[in-house]
Parts: sequence; structure tokens; C-alpha cells
Amino acid sequence: MKKALLAAIALLFAVQAFGQEQQDNNLITSGQVLIRVKQHFLKESVPWNGSLYAHATFFSSFDKESGYFPILFTYIGPRVNLGRDIDFYLLGGTRNDTAGMSATASAWLNIPFNKKKSAYKDNFFAEADWYIPIDGHLPRLYTQLEFTHSLEKDLSIGIHSETLATTEDWEYHSMAVGPVIYVGRLGLWFSYDSLPSNKDADSVFVRAMFTL
Repeated sequence: MKKALLAAIALLFAVQAFGQEQQDNNLITSGQVLIRVKQHFLKESVPWNGSLYAHATFFSSFDKESGYFPILFTYIGPRVNLGRDIDFYLLGGTRNDTAGMSATASAWLNIPFNKKKSAYKDNFFAEADWYIPIDGHLPRLYTQLEFTHSLEKDLSIGIHSETLATTEDWEYHSMAVGPVIYVGRLGLWFSYDSLPSNKDADSVFVRAMFTL
């Protein structure tokens, strides 16, 4: 466990350093790190089939154009099991960054797929977060979709997409897509972002996530 943690920390630093690579006028390289903590509570006590769920993610991004950009996400709310291991989450929380704090209303859907010839499961995940800044800035909608194919117990690969848009004028600030890989508690994304709100540049980012 100790060796795995040290290897994960080294990889997180390496990914963050990717954002320091030289970038040309039309391509921004970004290194992103996520450290995630999650917990289920009251599995036997809630009056629905599920649990109370709490989740916190620290996100750090670095590129030469913008520098460091840290964000802290928090979520809490009910997880409802819809049968066949399908889980629906209806969460409230906050998004905290250098620009201020936003209240968050969030809905997640997680659907595992049983495979007849394997003990492992493929998985589909969808998320929608509505960020409402408390300082009066425009609300934003973040969405992500992810499908992963399990190769063995602690190894899966897949594809991931995400968008970020202001909901008043529906201006898209991010539209990213790329492959993902999960090895145990470590996840890696390699994504291309067309940056619709920046007509002069696109972005390529590497993102590493470690779940404590």
C-alpha cells in the first residue's frame, strides 16, 4: 500500500509538470490533478434503498498561460439504488475557487453492465452540475459522460467527455473528449478540448485522479 501511494504521488507531480511544457500560439497544454475522498453513510438507516453520500474533490490545474488554478468541490445528498446496482445521486454542495464560491445542484447516474463471460463489470457514468455563483456571475452547467470497459479486477479503459457552459447565453467554455484508464484507485485522462470560447487556441490536458 505504501509503495502504491508513493507511486501515485510521483505520477500526480509528473502530470502537473505536463502543464509546464512549452505551448505554441494555438495549443495550450495543461496538467491536472484530482484528489478525491468519498464515503457512504447510514446504509441501513435511510428510508430508501440506498445511503447518504458525501464526496469532496480537490482539483489543481496548471498551464503556462493561466498558471495554477485550484478548485475544491464538495457534495452531499442521497444515493438511491434503482435496482440491478444502478445508482442515482441527487446532491447539493459547493464549488470553491479563486474567483469565489458557487452553490451546486448535482445529479449523477451510475449504471454497471454485467458481462456473462466475466466476473467484472463495464460501467456508464453521467453527471450534471449546475454552479450558481454567490457573487452574481452567470450560472454554469458542467456535464460529463464516461463509459469504461473492465479488463480485469483493477484495470479498465474507456472514453470520457465533458462540457462547461454558461446557462444564460449557452456559451460553451469547454468541450473535451478523450480516453481514460483506471488502475486500482488511480485514474488517468488524456483529453483534447476545443475551447469554444477561445477562438485562437485549443487545449490538450493530462489529468490524474487518486481516490483516498
